[in-house]
Amino acid sequence: MPRTPYQLQQRAWDPIHARYASLEHPEWKTMNRLPIFFWDDDHNHKRYFKWLGIQLGFEKPEDWYAVTTKDFTDRRGHGFFEYYEYSYSRVLEKHFPNYDWKPWLFQQAPNGYWHSIENCAKFVHWFESKRGFESPDDWYGMTQDDVYELHGSGLMDHFECSVQRLVRAVYPNHDWKPWLFVQVPKNFWPKRENRIAYMKWLEKKLGYETPEDWYRVTNNDLIANEGASLVQFGYKSIDLIRELYPKQTFYPWMFKQVSQGFFQSKPERIEYLRWLGKELKFKRESDWLTLTRRHFEYHGGAPLFDQYYQGDVSNAMREIFPDREWFPWEFPKTPVGFWDDVKNCRGYLTWLGCRLGYNSKSDWYQVRRADFRNNHGNGFIKRFRMPFLGLKAAYPNYDWLPWMFENVPVGFWEEKSNRRWYLSWLGRQLRFKSVEQWNDLSAIQLRAHHGNGLIAKLSVKEIRAEGAALAT
Repeated sequence: MPRTPYQLQQRAWDPIHARYASLEHPEWKTMNRLPIFFWDDDHNHKRYFKWLGIQLGFEKPEDWYAVTTKDFTDRRGHGFFEYYEYSYSRVLEKHFPNYDWKPWLFQQAPNGYWHSIENCAKFVHWFESKRGFESPDDWYGMTQDDVYELHGSGLMDHFECSVQRLVRAVYPNHDWKPWLFVQVPKNFWPKRENRIAYMKWLEKKLGYETPEDWYRVTNNDLIANEGASLVQFGYKSIDLIRELYPKQTFYPWMFKQVSQGFFQSKPERIEYLRWLGKELKFKRESDWLTLTRRHFEYHGGAPLFDQYYQGDVSNAMREIFPDREWFPWEFPKTPVGFWDDVKNCRGYLTWLGCRLGYNSKSDWYQVRRADFRNNHGNGFIKRFRMPFLGLKAAYPNYDWLPWMFENVPVGFWEEKSNRRWYLSWLGRQLRFKSVEQWNDLSAIQLRAHHGNGLIAKLSVKEIRAEGAALAT
């Protein structure tokens, strides 16, 4: 340290004096005030440093990493420490010049130490060796706490607690991918160029070669490929893809995973239906009658069909063609369970009756199975097997007469109660009141009154006998 004029007038320090050679009673311990220029003598520095090491129980150079400012001040070493500008590393570099000191291992690195990028790089390389890094990319898995754990708190403070800032400063030419770090920097995703950079990287990683390949992507793909925070920020995959390919048209429904709630908007549903019509080359309104669920499924619209149209094609047609009345039975397939609902059956029968010109319930006796097949009623016949059973289910309060239809239920004439029912009705029709009248019953009369099925089951003689039994 430079000497003041007052100090220059004082007695010079005599390092030869015998009493100063011993460490048993050193001057800094026995004297209330040390001689002027005491710490100018390098020999005293060595003596004090050796003595302090003994006092602290330090045996190896690395033990000195534990030294503190208090260790010096409590042991009359203030002047000594001041000589080194209160820097542990300067003290130790002087007294262990050949030892490779790591300033960050002290309780506090020298003031301004981390302002030097070379010093930062020294720590980074040392950290990498401790962690067994094989390349700079190994830093992607590190956190702020990992650096703190290896005495890098001061360094982290210098880089605003950001591992990414640190390694970018040390490796400025490395192609860093910010999304691969444990924590993405603040305000990273709101910048469009950062999102595009991520999407280009993801495209390569997923092996996508054309814009259409992106239709396969899901949010899980983003999450599984370091894009979880991007998803958490609320960015949708379709918006990210449109940013990547601004001139390409992407249809939301073509993605493997349609955005939740996309079809809640009526304009978006209509947009989809119009696009679907173009894809299916529908030119006339009647072409839409060939539409099935499979068309929706193959063109990304299964969620729309199942959730918003309740599995009914006619609901979709009513939305896109509101001025035309569409009926579920007009399409190739009706919704599952459609014919199990009596209301649906009545609706169809009302519509069919109008087409066939029926004005009353009794008109239905002339209906044929072919009338159903030719008027979108295959599902109705398949469900009920014959018109009588379907009409009975739809209108249970009407007194239907099975024999008046084209076909009666299988086994109908085998039931004696059914034959009695028919013969009672026949007797009223023919005004039979006596056994003699029944004995004169002819096959022509039976056939004229819908009894062909009964004739096929019994002989006319047997039928007369059952009829006569009703008259007694």
